Amino acid sequence: MMNSGAKVFALALAVLLSTLRPACAGLDDFKVEAIEVVGERDKADVGVMGHRPRPMIRVTLSSDVDLRGYKRAGFHVGVHGGVCLEGSFTADESKDLMGAYVYDAFGNIYDDRDIPSSGASIYAYHFYVDVAFKRLLEPTPGQSPPFSWDLRNKPEDVCFVVRGGKMLGGGFATNRMMISAADISDAILRGDLAKEGASAKKSGVRDRRRGAKIQAP
Repeated sequence: MMNSGAKVFALALAVLLSTLRPACAGLDDFKVEAIEVVGERDKADVGVMGHRPRPMIRVTLSSDVDLRGYKRAGFHVGVHGGVCLEGSFTADESKDLMGAYVYDAFGNIYDDRDIPSSGASIYAYHFYVDVAFKRLLEPTPGQSPPFSWDLRNKPEDVCFVVRGGKMLGGGFATNRMMISAADISDAILRGDLAKEGASAKKSGVRDRRRGAKIQAP
């Protein structure tokens, strides 16, 4: 069940559907800097959206825009993404990957802390996308089947925008961005190799300890 904070966030994003403006000056320079898989043992700073399934893909962005400035101005800031429509940077509304919060070095931008602007020339942000997600609710009569995905077994191009809105209307959206299916596959592979390496290292440490105990007088 969604808590009150998540409900407010979801409602604010719904308002944006009718109030978004195209990316204006200063909001069109967002770039994808890196993507990586966050494993089960990693400490992900996932906030009030709840306990999301692991593993997740962490997407790191850069921009000269201070998104916390929009938060201080009363905007609800989040990410909307989905599987890309073929040949475009636009998300397919029928293949929504769920809304996501935006984080910076201080944590969730949507939190209630009053963090003053750092005045930096470049800001770093990140958000999370589930590698796989299965909807549990069955559609009501007349509704389309809910979208589930598994980017490990079926990589997809993912398109998204960072956007914000106010409960009383008005909103903004950044330039559209895309993560290719090939980059997602590479990130998952790197995560698998890192996990195997860590497992082999731990196994080697256990073997050396076991050998030392056997040789002890």
